[in-house]
Amino acid sequence: MEMVFQIGKINMRDLNPAHKEVIIMKKYRILVCGEGFQIKGESGKSGFYTTRYVEGQDDKDATQITLDLIKIELSNNIERTSSPKMFVKEIVELESFEDAKVPGSGFSWFPE
Repeated sequence: MEMVFQIGKINMRDLNPAHKEVIIMKKYRILVCGEGFQIKGESGKSGFYTTRYVEGQDDKDATQITLDLIKIELSNNIERTSSPKMFVKEIVELESFEDAKVPGSGFSWFPE
């Protein structure tokens, strides 16, 4: 059997019949609040608000992707000894991202 591989295209003949489903990704705007973060070089703990724009199969999937992106972005600036918490304040399913800078970045910090 000859298999055809193309970058960026899928030849449906080569897929396992059990895997011929198409997953539709939904678009979300997610507002996250973080608390108890110890920023390197700063005294006292801080919290933040941030908005991210992500695609996911559902709101649970989009939430996990968002939290993972934030953890990666914060990883070099947060002391490992702190026990921070993050939680979703708002999640909105969108028709499109329009002019949003996907996935978004940055934080609005506040002292605790």
